[in-house]
Amino acid sequence: MKRPGLAGQPQSRPDSSLKARVVTAVIGGPLVLVALWTGGVAWLFVVGLVGLLGAPELGRLYGRGQWKAPMDVLLLAVLWPIGLAYLASDGLAGASLPGIIAVLVVPLVYGLVRELFRPEPHLLSTAAATAVTVLYWGGLLAHLVLLRALPQGLEYGLVLVAGTWGADMAAYFAGRRWGRRRIAPRLSPGKTWEGTVAGFIAGLGSAWVVGRAVGLPTLAALAAGAAVVVAAPLGDLIESGFKREAGVKDSGTLLPGHGGLLDRFDSLILAGTVLFYLVVGWQGLF
Repeated sequence: MKRPGLAGQPQSRPDSSLKARVVTAVIGGPLVLVALWTGGVAWLFVVGLVGLLGAPELGRLYGRGQWKAPMDVLLLAVLWPIGLAYLASDGLAGASLPGIIAVLVVPLVYGLVRELFRPEPHLLSTAAATAVTVLYWGGLLAHLVLLRALPQGLEYGLVLVAGTWGADMAAYFAGRRWGRRRIAPRLSPGKTWEGTVAGFIAGLGSAWVVGRAVGLPTLAALAAGAAVVVAAPLGDLIESGFKREAGVKDSGTLLPGHGGLLDRFDSLILAGTVLFYLVVGWQGLF
């Protein structure tokens, strides 16, 4: 008798969701890697496009919670920090206090002024939605731009992708096959400790192999890989919490088998942010 999986399907039978995941990964993966390898405007374009297409997904989540989130405000809250990160990447000037304040203040002031002249203004919910968007989606995506702009940004970017994707695939398949103990049943019933441990091992191994292949020292590759595989599942759980509070299974349907952009990049953006600060903080050692 076949043991049913977490979704109630026999685990030995590939379903349409798995096939869709594979097709999406085969098409989207190379595009991300080519842009990452090219860097500059190409990488900015991909990160900006992800942010742009993910903004309506956040808007739908806010709407489920009765937050008023005008789309033009959300788009500014996403693209503004990404654009500033690109402009400030030379010398990391965006890390200055005025730059950090500007990231939040400009979209926030725009959203509040916009609401003042509406028939039914919703200043509090607009301010809340703007702040969450600019700090979470736009702000974390901006760190992918900052990471790539570092002297060894390509090498660490490849480590980030290898560690995140390796961990995600291992956790998915191991969780379906051997998963028993759930990490956070109320937030994400499908995530198990068995899958997470498998993802940690596979992600760390993938990150280390890629890091060494592109010339990073052993310590740097291991430290970067460890940061990535620890942060990635936390990013996944945070976004799962957003969805559960909004009462939806996926943030969107843009990526077959994966859900929406938030579902696909939730791990990558948090892991990339953690990795950026690790590299900047330890650059003397690395």
